[in-house]
Amino acid sequence: MSERSVSLELLAVDGRRFRCRPDPRHFAPVQGRFGRIFRVRISAAETSESTADETAAVYCADKAGRKLLSCFSILAQLKHDNIVRLIAAARDADSAASVCVLMEWVGAGSLRDLIDRSGCLTEPLIGAHGKQIGSALHYLHSRRILHRNVKCRSALITESGHTKLAGFTACCLLEEDELDASLDVRQFGCFLVEMATGRTGCKEAPESSTNQLRSLCEACAEQQRPRMEQLLQLEFFQTMQSLKPLLSPSPPTPTQALRPVKSDRCLLGGRAEVGASAPEVLLQQRRLGESDATEELDDDDEAGARGLDKYRKTDDEDEDYFELEGTDFEELIEEDENEQDEEDAQACQIDRERLLGRGRFGSVFRADLHGMPAAAYRTTPGCPEETLKQFRASCLILGKLRHDCIVRLVKVLSDSSGCLTVLTELVEGRNLRSILTQRKAGFREGDLRSYCRQVSSIY
Repeated sequence: MSERSVSLELLAVDGRRFRCRPDPRHFAPVQGRFGRIFRVRISAAETSESTADETAAVYCADKAGRKLLSCFSILAQLKHDNIVRLIAAARDADSAASVCVLMEWVGAGSLRDLIDRSGCLTEPLIGAHGKQIGSALHYLHSRRILHRNVKCRSALITESGHTKLAGFTACCLLEEDELDASLDVRQFGCFLVEMATGRTGCKEAPESSTNQLRSLCEACAEQQRPRMEQLLQLEFFQTMQSLKPLLSPSPPTPTQALRPVKSDRCLLGGRAEVGASAPEVLLQQRRLGESDATEELDDDDEAGARGLDKYRKTDDEDEDYFELEGTDFEELIEEDENEQDEEDAQACQIDRERLLGRGRFGSVFRADLHGMPAAAYRTTPGCPEETLKQFRASCLILGKLRHDCIVRLVKVLSDSSGCLTVLTELVEGRNLRSILTQRKAGFREGDLRSYCRQVSSIY
């Protein structure tokens, strides 16, 4: 996105002009429904001085410009703590279908991102987020505005943990004789259920929910639905304390945006554990230049961070690949099976009929190593060389880590076909995602805090 000035005369926002420059920290645009969204820094075109909103979002829509401009003209009239604020908007002089909109930047992602990253939300968090979005809807309805797009994807989270309603591309003004806002009320009920179950389009709260939450969701699905003002007075919102969401106080790093911690990579055995994807996350941190990935670790975690501070880039600048100094991957591999002791060769037995799952690079089988159960991760024959390089780098990091909450690498074997077999400790249990799917409900707050504490100790 090149530097450009945007005229704001169409909405008459003080006749101001802004100069938008891409934010070098988050320069990659995000594709929206009608166009692309950029994170930018704004300044007055006349003075080049930074405004109070130094960081902002620019929504450059390439189609449906007239419709979008009508929606954003409604948004420009709104001032509420839980509604994303529009700074200015303009239509492209060269194309009537193109619109450029300048809005406040909400940096911690949407509630949908939070659910995908951390799983279903607990009821205190549902109450905290739901009350803020409900307050925003009540404000809209009091001004005869219908949102018509209430969902977790439209609820954005600020860096301080507050929730703001966005997604105004479908909003409309009600006529004088139209006072029915039941569509937003029904969508609000589905919005609460989405936070509780992680699924979209559901109307009923899970059976494990409290009576207050189930009653609230049932009220939103009735033919004669209450107004938002009445919903906010129900027992659920009155009993829920305003808790700060479990979010990082700082905006998500490029690593979190690129590769978030997923619940299907957390195994629930005697403790919460992160599988072989943890080295991939650390490798990606080094690719993005986040050299402070290990600086925040305590002294007790020094053993778990061994080797991470020895990253260096390979001489080939065209390859986005890193390796460790002073350590050869071949040290982990027993290349020649003829050189292995016969006793050691017989000690490792892989049961190809007991498939535990499939991963990014291959399949996982049950194995026995010296009479102890283990997991054997075998790469698929014919994997591209770049894929094997990344897999080797992940194994190399995992082999250096010693942490109670990280699956331990035991041995790496190689055969004549070039396939690698990685033996790790076997975690007798299931991942958190499968447990959530079976329960059809979120974890209790105590369990959630325990899992988050163990996973965060890894980083």
